Amino acid sequence: MEVCLGCGDSDGGLNYLVKGTAQGYLDTVQGATYDCCTDSSTSGSACKDSGKYLNEAICSGTTPDSTYFQCQYGCKEGTCLTAPVATTNSISCTDSDGGKSYDAQGVTDIAPSSPGGEAKDYCDLTTGQLVEYYCTADGSNGGASSSFYICPNGCKDGICIGEAQQATKCTDSDGGRDYYVKGRTQVVGGLATEDDFCTGSVLTELYCVGNAMNPERVTCPSGCSNGACIQGTTRTQPIAIAQPTTTSEVPVKKCGVNSFSVNNICTDVSTGNVHFRNAYFQCYDGIESYQGDSTSCKPSELWKKYGQEFCEGHCNTNMQKATTVVPATQTTTQPVCPSAIEVNTQIQKCKDAGLGLQTQISADSETNCMKVSCEKTATQEPIKCNACLVDNACLPIGTRFNKQFCDVDNKMKGIKADLVECSNSFECTSNLCINDACVSGNVWNKIMAWFSKIF
Repeated sequence: MEVCLGCGDSDGGLNYLVKGTAQGYLDTVQGATYDCCTDSSTSGSACKDSGKYLNEAICSGTTPDSTYFQCQYGCKEGTCLTAPVATTNSISCTDSDGGKSYDAQGVTDIAPSSPGGEAKDYCDLTTGQLVEYYCTADGSNGGASSSFYICPNGCKDGICIGEAQQATKCTDSDGGRDYYVKGRTQVVGGLATEDDFCTGSVLTELYCVGNAMNPERVTCPSGCSNGACIQGTTRTQPIAIAQPTTTSEVPVKKCGVNSFSVNNICTDVSTGNVHFRNAYFQCYDGIESYQGDSTSCKPSELWKKYGQEFCEGHCNTNMQKATTVVPATQTTTQPVCPSAIEVNTQIQKCKDAGLGLQTQISADSETNCMKVSCEKTATQEPIKCNACLVDNACLPIGTRFNKQFCDVDNKMKGIKADLVECSNSFECTSNLCINDACVSGNVWNKIMAWFSKIF
């Protein structure tokens, strides 16, 4: 019986869009080859479900054979694809408050989870602004980004305070620039608190300028003690009416933490308290540090302590203007009251819209024998400022106020966006200047996460 030797291809030959089988004979032995996908065009490459090349089964005479073909859009299950496969970004982003929602605290989550993959809206301790996290529409910046927003009525617990909840973001217990009373100035509901303090006879008087804390340095004529000028006049001494102040250059040495912020909220599993995974410190000499990772979860007080330890010994000494209270040459003496009752003289301070301080003298007795009212200074001395003068207040270099910062040339300039050239971190919206460019907090988090994986 004669055997008919031949070869057949089920997809009709070189058909890259149909999966086929070539069956035939090698000598008198029957065999077959199949269309399949490979990653290489090298003979003997293993077949896979998908790849770059199609190993197309064909007939070579009566023998089944194959040839490699590079598919334009790739190969899958033995055929060339006719169009690019729609890929799904492996990173997905969700925001619990639906995006830029300033009246709800949202949690923005990037999946799959990675170091810094979750971020909760929070109030920035330095600027008092709301840091709002949201998902990017095009998946840029790792799928999520953040922006600063100035809440009209203040920021608290990661949301803008409504009109019914309106609160003062900066308060001063001594009512402003009161040199004879030690005051405590608080920003953002007490999260940043500083007391007036003495350095020798120089008083650093802290007060509010808008929603920011601002320092003023005053040389006390009778010395400074416990955060206030010493009242040197008594009932038996001539009482001088204070005149407009003068200024002089004095060296001011600043050491320690100049800027501090925390982010990436976490919850302590043992106590349930809200903590933070990361913290940023900037010392007075410009040295910076961004600490923490996906495993750290510490309270802001501990992060601040780390910052103080990190910045210990990092100082910046500048010559700055110090205000000196100069006693006037004109004095008045305490009159004698007609009553035999002991008279106690009180020296009361009067505020006159920034024109200086004057005293009010009164005798506390039944006859009220003397009373001198407070009057405004006749002429106003020009305000001297070696930094940035804003609303009659001298803002130190590096102070951020109303989307601006006080630059080293003593001018207020707009806060810079990401990727803009910078020299100092306070110039940037993110408060991060790295390699002379503003860098977003999210990018920095990813860099630190990458380093943590390496080390």
